[in-house]
Amino acid sequence: RRRASENMAKLVSLGSSSSSSPYSHSSASPLRSKMYDLWYRFRDRVMPPPPEPKVPIEDVERSLNEATSCLSRRVKKEFRRISDEVAFQTSVRTKMASQLEDYACSDSALTASTPPLREEIWIDGDDKMGGGVERRRRRRSVKILHDRPSSMVHYIENFITEEECDAVDREADRRGGRARATVHDGTGGEGYDETSRRATQSSIRVPWRLEHNNNSIALLSRRVYDYVNHALPGLNVTEFGQERLMSIRYQGRGERYPTPDRYAPHCDGHCDGRRLPRAGARMATMVMY
Repeated sequence: RRRASENMAKLVSLGSSSSSSPYSHSSASPLRSKMYDLWYRFRDRVMPPPPEPKVPIEDVERSLNEATSCLSRRVKKEFRRISDEVAFQTSVRTKMASQLEDYACSDSALTASTPPLREEIWIDGDDKMGGGVERRRRRRSVKILHDRPSSMVHYIENFITEEECDAVDREADRRGGRARATVHDGTGGEGYDETSRRATQSSIRVPWRLEHNNNSIALLSRRVYDYVNHALPGLNVTEFGQERLMSIRYQGRGERYPTPDRYAPHCDGHCDGRRLPRAGARMATMVMY
């Protein structure tokens, strides 16, 4: 290789000039042009390219640490701002809830809610249930009292029948009656807190296997899911993995009850304004009287 390089250098030195661009020359001699081409090709194969400059690892680590520290400070600042805003909104809702409850209970002239934003007609049920069983469809009037992207309140007239209400009562009594109602303690568990809730309740397992036999509790529960899917389209809510039907009784003021049972205003699900709930969280509550 050294000898060939020397010979090629001699051949190339015969030329009167050289070009700065490899593989292209302005010389009029074809032989000289070929010699230039051979030299450049030989040089590219034999002579390695100059090594690229290496950055010390300490400089790389220092740059990464500076970038991470800067990003961390910005993220922490934004999370702190969001947390403070959520805490402020929570305190406002808590104060408003107690004031609204006191007002609603003390104003004897308050007989109804504010006028609805609009009224709609909802036709419950499908033409057929599973197994081809016919299900009677019924038109029901719906009053939209509150309608926002992250919350809504719908009032449905004649949603539950007297027969269905009696069936729920009988099932609650059959299961041993109602016990003291509990509230969530904020850590995933439940406890008693009569300052926010006082009532009795009974959990009822819905007999879905009897739905085809027109079981009142199963038909009522199916109607609940039908309306939830109507009000929240696209979620495809089914009965699988859901909470049980709950029968709750509130006692009024009387000889045995100097103060009436109550349930202070609260949020059944999240209260942070998100449009859709977290996985596994409540997305709707149907209260039937």
